Amino acid sequence: MDQISKGQQAARILDDPVVKEAIDTIKQEIVEQWAATPARDAEGREWVWRHYKVAERFEAMLRGYIETGRIEFMRVAEKESFAARVKRGIRLA
Repeated sequence: MDQISKGQQAARILDDPVVKEAIDTIKQEIVEQWAATPARDAEGREWVWRHYKVAERFEAMLRGYIETGRIEFMRVAEKESFAARVKRGIRLA
């Protein structure tokens, strides 16, 4: 799968209302679990915190795919634009 396609697919996933709701719900539940963990339970708080970071990482990876896809799309578009300009220049000669 090329970078543009991967970015487009990641955007569709992150833009899906069900996925958004699921991610938000997971993060909210983790925050609630973290808040409910007794202060003396450092290990439990750390476990919950790691899960929150995993949820953030999942989102960040998809956003990274989106950004990489956008950059690649712009690079390809610029390359195609340059090729079109060259072709027009050749026809004019």
